[in-house]
Amino acid sequence: MEKKQFGSLYINKRPVVPAGRQFDRYRETPVLELGGTKPGKEIEWLTVGHLLIATRVLIHSISWEDLDQRGLISGQEAVIDSKRYKVRTPSVKEWDEAAAMCVGHIQDLWYFQDGWSWCIDASTLDNRLRYLCSGNNAHSPMTCSAKTRSKPFGWRPVLEPVFEDPEALPSGAEVFVRFSGGELVTGSLQEVNDYDIVLSDSNGYGKEGACRHIGDHVLCIDRNAIQELRRMRRYGDGGW
Repeated sequence: MEKKQFGSLYINKRPVVPAGRQFDRYRETPVLELGGTKPGKEIEWLTVGHLLIATRVLIHSISWEDLDQRGLISGQEAVIDSKRYKVRTPSVKEWDEAAAMCVGHIQDLWYFQDGWSWCIDASTLDNRLRYLCSGNNAHSPMTCSAKTRSKPFGWRPVLEPVFEDPEALPSGAEVFVRFSGGELVTGSLQEVNDYDIVLSDSNGYGKEGACRHIGDHVLCIDRNAIQELRRMRRYGDGGW
């Protein structure tokens, strides 16, 4: 696991130090965004697989509904230092997996004194409730009303690269590729070179002039024509 520092939290278009911010202290409903790095106001992230999870709560006294109204639960795209990410809230499963990877180093990697972090997940017993993780025990999620604003409750975002480096993905990884015209293809990554990627078990025809079929459901795609490339993940892993 690796720590990285980049990107900044912007409130009403102004970069702020990403810690100790209290949502309900703002007179008007604030606009929350992540954007380019401002020196002295960097966000610290922990790499967990291909995701980055903030090591601390960036803003507290905020409800799940406040985050959802801003598109920060299921996610919205942001450009941070010229790279595109989906900014969203973690699932309980993602949080548990991250905490499990930190066994023996949890206190060194996470700021538990920041309180509880909202998760995507709704309670299976009561749809008005949403899960929170962290607190004093990394593996003990709790539920609370999605409307609750409380000082111990806050937002710890996840960054998911919109355009992943195909050379960093394992052979056989399931990916989806989107082109500038909105055309979409999916398949299993079979081969990568400087100019093309090859997908097996492909679904779709792609963009005319940028793709060619070189076998049964095998598609060769010009890398320069790709606008978006993501690894596909199953529902329950924070995927779509």
